[in-house]
Amino acid sequence: EPSAAEHHDDDERPFDIKIISFNDYHGNLQSPGTFGQNTAVPFAQRPAVGGADVLGAYVARLKAKNKRTVVVGAGDFIGASPLISALFHDEPAVETLNRIGVDFSSVGNHEFDKGSAELLRLQHGGCKLTQGVQDPNSCQGALVGTPVPFEGARFKWLSANVVNTASGKTLLPAYGVKKFRDVRIAFIGLTLKATPTIVTPSGVAGLEFRDEADTVNALVPVLRKKGIRSIVVLVHQGGFQSAGLSDINGCDGNLANSDIAKIVSRLDDAVDLVVSGHTHAAYNCSANTVDVRSVNGVEARTARPTGLPNATGRLVPVTSASAFGRVISDIDVTIDPRVRRIVAVHPTNRLVDRIDPEIAAAVLADPT
Repeated sequence: EPSAAEHHDDDERPFDIKIISFNDYHGNLQSPGTFGQNTAVPFAQRPAVGGADVLGAYVARLKAKNKRTVVVGAGDFIGASPLISALFHDEPAVETLNRIGVDFSSVGNHEFDKGSAELLRLQHGGCKLTQGVQDPNSCQGALVGTPVPFEGARFKWLSANVVNTASGKTLLPAYGVKKFRDVRIAFIGLTLKATPTIVTPSGVAGLEFRDEADTVNALVPVLRKKGIRSIVVLVHQGGFQSAGLSDINGCDGNLANSDIAKIVSRLDDAVDLVVSGHTHAAYNCSANTVDVRSVNGVEARTARPTGLPNATGRLVPVTSASAFGRVISDIDVTIDPRVRRIVAVHPTNRLVDRIDPEIAAAVLADPT
């Protein structure tokens, strides 16, 4: 039987958690088609990907590898959706995300397509009313076995930089906190500042969209006072790789001159990881990126320093997982409990491959 002192020593050792992220789901309950590891893969060889059933099975498989897991998103979970979700006011999108087990997501521009009041309804639940009468396409959850007609999102939408001009308060929580052992991690949600220029004005009336980097930097001392020293930013803004044959785990050109690179370049050094979206691109800009190439039929791995420089010049890991549930970011994070913060981040983007035999079997075993 280990002694109490030995238990204590073990508690002081670094431990790993897993962050699973995706973005720009856009209510794609069904597979959006095929997708490849990179654009060099011929269309005929690209596997079918995505779909809520398979996305959920992939998340479950990753969760099974580490009980210390959090599932997050970088916005546009709803809006610009296929008819199967849009007809029912994106309630099906929210319900599938509930079943997948999302914890937090930033708010994207498309969350405002139907206005802030509708976004709050999707967060908190309740039926959509049209001139005081329940919309016939709302609250149909009983048809697919949900416990109530529409309970709203079990996950928390976050937006630190969207402020109600009348109250001076954020429309939704600025950040969420997840505790692993005795170490708390803050997930700050950000909506792209340019949202008012790309959505219907009535959808954002009475709201102010503040600068993304300034908002994060102002929150750092607030979180420090609460004893939180690990910070992950979930931001609905992104960039593109410069290569014509971009790999989903590449960071070609380091997203040069992109909106996300400009934001990261001004971030406080307290930020450990940035999960991005909006551009529907897949990239993995991490300080521990490993290039995998086939040389004469033999796999060759070459490590290279990548990542986007923050305000101090330190390289910060930045990820994005394409769109429509085609890709997920599987991010292994090491925490040192002695300093109560993240000390290493290792992201890998993975295709949500519908023909993976293990995943297909899991879906058949539990089709819900």
